Amino acid sequence: RGLAEELLTPTRIYVRTILELVERFPVRGIAHVTGGGLAGNISRLLRPGLRPRIFWDRLTPHPLFRVIREAGRVEEEEMRRTFNLGIGIALVVAPELAEQVTRFLGERGERCPVIGRIEAEPGGR
Repeated sequence: RGLAEELLTPTRIYVRTILELVERFPVRGIAHVTGGGLAGNISRLLRPGLRPRIFWDRLTPHPLFRVIREAGRVEEEEMRRTFNLGIGIALVVAPELAEQVTRFLGERGERCPVIGRIEAEPGGR
């Protein structure tokens, strides 16, 4: 597909899949990531003393993001904060459920890598 077609592709709607998911699994948090970065959006779900640790090397952004970064000479941190590297929604589940949730979503056509974990902030309790 060309650039114009990519830019005009409708936003994915996750509501049915997410509703089905929360009926089957105890989801601890859902972040609709619309800007402000993955870490910033996920942080709003967490109690004080916790933070998300994003595994950036596990993300495979759409090639369009490389074009934007290179053409606009945009720093990687700004790409992460502004465009979220294509992640539209992030789920927080217990670590022991991550594989089951990933499989469940994959069976429904969603690409759902484990992109991080929740950890204590340094110096936190």
